Amino acid sequence: MAAVAVAGGAMTLAGLLMWAAVAVAGLLALDRLLLWMEIRGWIYWRKTKRKGSGSIAAGLIAMNAIYDPSAHHLSEARQEQEIEDEDDGDDDSSGGPVIASVDDRSE
Repeated sequence: MAAVAVAGGAMTLAGLLMWAAVAVAGLLALDRLLLWMEIRGWIYWRKTKRKGSGSIAAGLIAMNAIYDPSAHHLSEARQEQEIEDEDDGDDDSSGGPVIASVDDRSE
């Protein structure tokens, strides 16, 4: 009976390789699932980068603004930068008429 307990409890090399292969296959399947969810727009995984400064960092800076006046200034500067970045996206000068200056006229 002692030989059966040792043989049943010992992990063979083939068994170890099988578990390693199952773990790798599971991680690959999880990665593919997360990529599929990212394509649908549900999460950010590997391909798409998140827009913005990060909600955790922004929250910590806002909480630190209570104790540190310079952190309050930093928080305001970030908000102003985000507003400017949003405004830069819709440039009104593209597609409009081109007006030549007086010097460009041929005589």
